Amino acid sequence: MPDAEITILSYTTEVDSLKFEKYGIKVLPGLRFSQSNHKWKIAKGITMLNPWLRRGLWAISYRLLKRDIRWLKGNEVQILNKYTESDVIVSCGGEVIWGNADYILFNLLEIFPGKLINKPVIIYAHSIGSFNSKLAELIARLFLNRADLITLRESISEEYLQAIKVNRPPIIVTADPAFLLQPVSSQTAKALLAEERIDLKKMSIGLNLRHWSFPETVNPQAKHKVYVKNISKVADYIINKLNATLVFVPEVVFPDNTEFEDDRAVAQEVFQLINNKEGFKILTKDYSPEEIKGIIGEMDLFIGTRMHSNIFALSMYVPTVAIGYRHKTKGIMEMLQMGKYVCQIDNLEFEDMVQKIEEVLANRENIQRHLKAAIPSLQKRALYNAELVKDLLQTRK
Repeated sequence: MPDAEITILSYTTEVDSLKFEKYGIKVLPGLRFSQSNHKWKIAKGITMLNPWLRRGLWAISYRLLKRDIRWLKGNEVQILNKYTESDVIVSCGGEVIWGNADYILFNLLEIFPGKLINKPVIIYAHSIGSFNSKLAELIARLFLNRADLITLRESISEEYLQAIKVNRPPIIVTADPAFLLQPVSSQTAKALLAEERIDLKKMSIGLNLRHWSFPETVNPQAKHKVYVKNISKVADYIINKLNATLVFVPEVVFPDNTEFEDDRAVAQEVFQLINNKEGFKILTKDYSPEEIKGIIGEMDLFIGTRMHSNIFALSMYVPTVAIGYRHKTKGIMEMLQMGKYVCQIDNLEFEDMVQKIEEVLANRENIQRHLKAAIPSLQKRALYNAELVKDLLQTRK
C-alpha cells in the first residue's frame, strides 16, 4: 500500500520521531494509564481507570450519537483524533498479551478504542499467552474475540488461543516482520565494528542478554544472580577455550541506562565476573536496527536472549544458540528446526550451554546451508502479514 499514511504510538516519541522521519511516518505518544500515589488499592484503581472510562464514553458518544465530545478526550485529543481518522488500527506489540489480568488489560485498552468507534483492529504478528489466572484468560478472550484479524509469529500462541476459546476472528500463523528487515551492507557493518576495535580476523561470537525478572520464581534476585554467573562462565569458556572474541550487541538501549531495560546493564554485570576481560567487547552505541542486524551478520556464532536479536542472526544465516525466556523463543526456533539449540533461562546451566555451543560450531556449515534454504519461506510468511491487512481493508470498502 504505497500511499498509506502511518502513525506510530510510541513511549519514546522524541527518539522515534527522528528515526522514523526518513520514512514519512508520524509519531505520537502512546495511551497510558495515569499514575497514582494513592495507598488504597480502590482509590488507585479508580485513578488509573478514570481516563479509560472517559475515553469509553467519548467512543460511545462518537459512534452512537455522532457527537465528538472533546472534553472527554482529555489530554489525548490529538491521539484519539488519529483513531477517528484511521482506516485500521494495527497492534505490532510483539508480546504484550500474556501474564496477569492487570498487564493484559493495560495493553489491550490501548489497542481497542478503535473498535469502540467501529474501526477494524488487527493483532499483527504477536506472541500471545500464557495466562496466570482465569480472569486474565477472560479479559484476553473478551477483547481478542472482537479483533478483526489475528496473526501470530509462532504456533505455540495459537494453542494458547484455542485453549481460552478465542475463535471468532481469523487466526493465521505467519512470521515475525524482523525477518524482512534489510541490514546495512557487510562493508558498513565491518566499518562499525572496526570503530569499536573489533578484530574480525579472529573468531567473533555475538552475545545479547536482557534483564529478566523471573516472574514465576520465588526468589527472582537469586535466580538473576545464577543467570549472570552462568553466562560469565560461558563467556570465559568462549574467550579462553575457543580463542574467540565475545562481542556484546545490545538491542534495547535507553538514554538513561534504565537498569531493567538497557541491555548494557546486564553486560556490565557479566563483565565484572569474567576473568579474561580483554576478550569481552561491549558495543556501547545506540545502533539502528539495520546496523544491529548487519553487525550480527558478521559474527561466526550468535548467542541471544532478545528474540529479535536471534531473528537478526538467523535471517543473516548465523548459527544461533537462543536463551528462551518466553515460549516465543522456542516457537520461532522450532519453525526453523532449530529448537534443540534453545536453553531455557529458568534452568540455565553452564554445561548445557557449552554442549549446544560446541554442537553448533561443529555443524556450522550445515546449519548455514539449512538457514539459507529455510529463511526465504519465513520471509514470505512475514510479508503475508501486510498482505492480510491490505485484503481486510479492501473487503471493508
